Amino acid sequence: MKCNLLSIGQLVQKGYNVFFVDDVCTIMDKTPNKQCIAEVKMTRNRMFPLRMKVDLKNGEEIVVETQEAFQSEPKNENLLWHLRFGYLNFGGLNLLNRKGIVRGLPLIEKPDSLYEGCISGKQHRKSFPSRKSIKAKAPLEIVHSDFCGPMQILSLASNHYILTFIDDFTRKTWVYFLKNKSEVFERFCNFKELVENQSGLHIKVLRTDRGGEYISKEFPCFRRENGIHKQFTTRYAPQQNEVVERKIG
Repeated sequence: MKCNLLSIGQLVQKGYNVFFVDDVCTIMDKTPNKQCIAEVKMTRNRMFPLRMKVDLKNGEEIVVETQEAFQSEPKNENLLWHLRFGYLNFGGLNLLNRKGIVRGLPLIEKPDSLYEGCISGKQHRKSFPSRKSIKAKAPLEIVHSDFCGPMQILSLASNHYILTFIDDFTRKTWVYFLKNKSEVFERFCNFKELVENQSGLHIKVLRTDRGGEYISKEFPCFRRENGIHKQFTTRYAPQQNEVVERKIG
């Protein structure tokens, strides 16, 4: 399972049978097997937590992390060789076979379906411009910000996250260490008050990615009240926020 929340609707659409009798939920396998996959008893908070159990020899039961499937589909042998050689094209695999370069490599047949990973990896993407179209002409006109964490190794003060602000004009950098993501808005307010009082200028543009810490309820209201324009980078395009990305990297 790829997620910890099991959808009853998706189970039904895929052919499984789900029964709710009294306070027990029963999940049955697809036809023609119709074996019982699990029986889940409702808890006090009206939830049905699914835990797979295994009987030991002494009769005790334990919860295990790994689960066995009732049915499994064997992997395509041609696709398996394709994966072993780092997604080498099927023509190249047959060339290895004909020349006897790889021992035990059979003659590969090109499958009818395409592998999603190969399609995504071979798609063309235009390069990002080397220079930004808009560049600050004075301090605090554009401030870059990024939030990083949680880190595997904590700081000396047991902080998990790093919050960075970079002025586009001077490239001066401010770094804050945080224990929780909820502190981002408070630290931005402190940063804004500090730099504006010291410089006598005002932050005009805040450029960040679309992280949840920058789109919370407090941020939009605060930006409107203080006249700060927000610039979001395109999703999955950290190159657009390269100033702060390179600093953290």
